[in-house]
Amino acid sequence: MSRSTLNLLASNWARANAPIVEADLITSVEGATERGVNCTFAISRELTKAKTPRLLSFFAGEVFVFELTQRQAKSFNAVQGAMQFAEGGRCLACAADAPPLIDLEDLWFEHADGLTSDERIRGAVTYQKCDGFDFPGRVCLSLEYSLGNRCRTTGYYYPPAGLLPEGRLEFSFDPIDLPRQPPKGFIGPIVAHVRFLGTMNPKVAEGRVPLSNTCAALIEVI
Repeated sequence: MSRSTLNLLASNWARANAPIVEADLITSVEGATERGVNCTFAISRELTKAKTPRLLSFFAGEVFVFELTQRQAKSFNAVQGAMQFAEGGRCLACAADAPPLIDLEDLWFEHADGLTSDERIRGAVTYQKCDGFDFPGRVCLSLEYSLGNRCRTTGYYYPPAGLLPEGRLEFSFDPIDLPRQPPKGFIGPIVAHVRFLGTMNPKVAEGRVPLSNTCAALIEVI
């Protein structure tokens, strides 16, 4: 998705749902895009037309919107008319002139409504290779998430049997990677993004390229 399209989506959403934050939202999105990083916005209920808190995740050129409970909004400090903005993670997106090679949908996480920090992150996602799929390297499923404003972690899962033309892939990632510096505990929602990446050398992180769209969901850490 191009920068102008992303900005337009942000503007249209704000105008329809939270016009009071439109100017600040667009300015922050433009700045994050110029710096090549992902970003999130937690918006308090006082600022939205529906009077419900919202969370916007701008990730890899896509936008994901979640409705928050008041307790979840408080974990982001999005209360009493506040909008909290955070940046995190390099924005590694598909090229605008190169559509995804794999379509993802129907993301599901086990224990999404109550995941402890020592549990493995398990779930499943449906995929379908697009016509003309051709990638000579290895394909992995990536999990990228943020713990509030504290850190950003990425995990990779290499399907042991490779990928069929289409199917439902079950995955298992390491437990939540909590910060090593105080405060070490974390309780609250995380935005979990899942997508396929391709690499010619699994040992070199910089060589990974996006192969699919992204699916995202909220996971409640307890």
